[in-house]
Amino acid sequence: MSDRVTGVTTGSPGDSRTPATASGAAAAIRLRGRVLIAEDNPVNQKVTVAMCRKLGLEVVVVADGDQAVSTVAAGGVDLVLMDCQMPIRNGFEACAAIRACETDGRHLPVVALTASALPEERARCLDAGMDAFLSKPVSLNDLAQTLGRWLERHVAPT
Repeated sequence: MSDRVTGVTTGSPGDSRTPATASGAAAAIRLRGRVLIAEDNPVNQKVTVAMCRKLGLEVVVVADGDQAVSTVAAGGVDLVLMDCQMPIRNGFEACAAIRACETDGRHLPVVALTASALPEERARCLDAGMDAFLSKPVSLNDLAQTLGRWLERHVAPT
């Protein structure tokens, strides 16, 4: 499986490195935490799950925004990877509902996953309360760097 199947950008121009280079950098990064993947496309789910597990993360997968909000409300999630276009409740609406529930001062990081790399889409995600923006396809290195802003890093066994 290619590490670049669902690449990620942080709003900057495309990653000019080859997938092998990006993958090699990410291979040294191991993260700790439980990530909620809110994604309705089964192929994107599988790829995102594989990438998160490669980084050492536990994952929970849901297929729509309502399930994402319910899962967050139940607790035990350290970060959300949120597809923007999902059925029932889209990622923007789900993020707004998650933010409305943050009454105890705890801020749950929500990272947008979107097929659009347009600056307007990035602004819309950030305006909706998301903390970062990753454009599909996402590289393993970009995913690791972005999630590493909020999740604990640890040394991978050699």
